[in-house]
Amino acid sequence: MSMMSFLKKSSLFLVLVFSFGYTTPASASRPEVSPASLDFGIVQVGDSKTMSVTLRNAPNAFSPDSTITGAVAFGGGSGGPFACVSGCNLNLSVGQSQVIVLSFSPTWDSAESKTVFLGGITIGISGQGMKAPSCGPAAKNYFSFQSSYSSTACTGGYQDWYRGRYGSNYQPAPWTFPNYGTSSGWTCPNVNGSGGPSCTATRNNYPTGSVSGGSCTIPRFQSSCTVNVSWSSAGAEQGQVYLMQISPSTRYLTEGLSGSYALGLRGESDGQVSAFDVVTADFQTPRTIGRQMRNSSGSGYNSARVSSRCESGTVWVGSSCDVPAPAGPPAPVVDLKINGSDGPVSVFYGSSFTLSWGNVANATNCTGASTAQTSWIGAKAVSGGSDTGMRALASGSYTITCNGPGGSSFDTVNLNVLPIPAPVVDLKINGSDGPIEVTNGAIMNISWPAVSNAVSCTGTSGTNWSGPGKSILGGNDSIVASGASIYTLTCVNLQGVEGSDLVSVTIRPALKMCQDACDSGIEPPSSFSMNRGDTKNLVACYNDAADCTSNIGDLTDDPACTWAEGGNSAVSLSGGAPNILSGDNLGTESIQVSCNSQVIRKDVTVTCTDSGACARDNQFKNLCQKDIFTVTDNCGQTQTCHGEKSCNYNWIEVAP
Repeated sequence: MSMMSFLKKSSLFLVLVFSFGYTTPASASRPEVSPASLDFGIVQVGDSKTMSVTLRNAPNAFSPDSTITGAVAFGGGSGGPFACVSGCNLNLSVGQSQVIVLSFSPTWDSAESKTVFLGGITIGISGQGMKAPSCGPAAKNYFSFQSSYSSTACTGGYQDWYRGRYGSNYQPAPWTFPNYGTSSGWTCPNVNGSGGPSCTATRNNYPTGSVSGGSCTIPRFQSSCTVNVSWSSAGAEQGQVYLMQISPSTRYLTEGLSGSYALGLRGESDGQVSAFDVVTADFQTPRTIGRQMRNSSGSGYNSARVSSRCESGTVWVGSSCDVPAPAGPPAPVVDLKINGSDGPVSVFYGSSFTLSWGNVANATNCTGASTAQTSWIGAKAVSGGSDTGMRALASGSYTITCNGPGGSSFDTVNLNVLPIPAPVVDLKINGSDGPIEVTNGAIMNISWPAVSNAVSCTGTSGTNWSGPGKSILGGNDSIVASGASIYTLTCVNLQGVEGSDLVSVTIRPALKMCQDACDSGIEPPSSFSMNRGDTKNLVACYNDAADCTSNIGDLTDDPACTWAEGGNSAVSLSGGAPNILSGDNLGTESIQVSCNSQVIRKDVTVTCTDSGACARDNQFKNLCQKDIFTVTDNCGQTQTCHGEKSCNYNWIEVAP
């Protein structure tokens, strides 16, 4: 694992440690850098690439200075292929940030890495230089092998190794680079991986090193203690030592193969260290190998964890270690719920809900209070309880407060009362949402389904369908159309919110045959009788009245209206306004009038009665009642008549 990999992995751990209560005073500062490392990747030898980091002077309790000053520096005193391009001089007050631009300009094909010091904080930078070989398949490979020959043609070698290491669209060469061991010579692989001439390289053993640290004890009434950190190495060219702060940044301590440092550690809420957590030393081999080597354990670094703790019997009390105050009686515990929930709970207006409280402990009395319902105010059972069937009439909070020897505790649940949706009304007449047109006097069917969210419904119209009491479960009424009107069904919910629906009805004009006038109130039936010789005045009326009661729409002499007889001689019509119907002869005949595509037809029967025909005959009086005779009356009918004389048939009259 490289140093930078460790730093990346450590940052998560350090953030977690920081979360246990460390508070940063606003009066001091600390450096922060983003990103925590730079990887320039592969750069062609002779080319240059720049990348930047941002340094910020952030508040921190453990920084000795409030201003960051100095210059950007590199580990080992030289940046080598790395350099600072801009932002290299540092002068940051608390809260300020500065962009620092670094460059990588490789001069040979090797992996390069450096440590950069930025005003008390350290980052790692790395890059890979690459260039084509000058000769031989194994020229200047990753481990800086020096070819023992120089006349072999350059046929691939380095490029094949590059494909094997980093991958490409080509097949990688089947090479395995040997690990470092006791020998200083290896076989140089050729292009096809089957072996090649002998090569030699400069080799160094792995460096060894160690870091020691530990814990220190903060005495009573004190806020900090000091722990000594030391490190040493063998077989290394240089070493770098870091303090990993709890906050996500790294503080550079020193560089060298050995040394010591007195680290002051402050306490925190749990008595643990709040300034630094891990001290890390990373040792490097000489540059002749061309890469940073690992220590004997293979981990890439040595580290030790340092911490502080209050002395036995004391705890951190905010500013120092001290004996904790004796514990008092526990505070009451109570848990209030609405419908089994800690809330907030939303219900519709008027809905019932249950308010319950349980898990009551350490209490001697409990009291309820509410901003929504005054009925839930007052003493509540210490043993717990449940109020069911409560009505949701207003939004607000419900609070229960319990008191005991250990103090007072409360729990609150918020209730959100939602408005009831308006009633949904669907009124229909003759199955239609309207508007509709009907004939005056026609039967209309008014219907509506069950009305949701309603508590009452009222019907209104300009005719004969008005009043409350319309069923919220739906209805079906039949009424007679008596005039144009708007029929409305209005329903209200529990909150008085209305919902309504209406159907507009108009009356279709109808043709009527009336006697004497359109508003005479006399409409001959479809079949009627009249005496021979009698007459009737008829008119054609076109209006929306149900019968002959309207004085408008007289179309009797309108050219668009046609009067007609049935075809025999019983009656006759003489045109005009009004049209005169005459009973001419005994019998039955139809008459009709047609207007506006409507036809009215009547059947007329002509009759005749002459009750005085017998009395008008003189011989009627001279005959005895027993005697009969016949006469032809004015109707042309033969009537049988009886005499009027009262005769004694026991006597015989003798002529004088």
